[in-house]
Amino acid sequence: MLSERQFLFLREAALQLQYALDAFEEFARLKQSSARPDTLFKALDDFLDHAARVEAVFWPTKKYFARGQELRELLSVKDDNYLHNHELRNRLQHFDEYLDDWIDKPQTEAHIGDLLVDSVVKVNGKRIYGLREFDSATTTYIFNGKEFLIGRMAEAARSLMNDLQKLPPHPLGTVLPHRERPLLADGHGAGSIDI
Repeated sequence: MLSERQFLFLREAALQLQYALDAFEEFARLKQSSARPDTLFKALDDFLDHAARVEAVFWPTKKYFARGQELRELLSVKDDNYLHNHELRNRLQHFDEYLDDWIDKPQTEAHIGDLLVDSVVKVNGKRIYGLREFDSATTTYIFNGKEFLIGRMAEAARSLMNDLQKLPPHPLGTVLPHRERPLLADGHGAGSIDI
């Protein structure tokens, strides 16, 4: 049986995975309806934020390395999992620094913009990147010239959710998030529970 600590971390991972997958589905729906780039990137940012939180649960900082390793071993999660992307997590956490770097590019480079979808710009034969781009053909998010395979990350999230579904129930409940809050007799969502 999972310890209480394991259960709580895996429940948080499942919640963040569900949020990430919901955001990815919203992104796909918006892309299909030819939504504006800022709307697309909001859904994409939501996906990335929640995926980064999952990465933090399974691949935490050195101080909590043992906890992450224990959780990965419980679910046989390998280190080459596409959700294990500390570089992307770091870029999201330090967005301001990457924006500074992008703005301070040499004068020989062009600032072609931000929130670009399916856009490839070359100047004198050299590929120039916007701050944030998305390539639909490869389902790739490009941040300041660095490519991240978002489609593979979504596949890894689905796979990990499937693995979490196989865990036995814990006395505190199931690891998987409930899609709806239970209703009380008066029709309102459950609030606090006294034990």
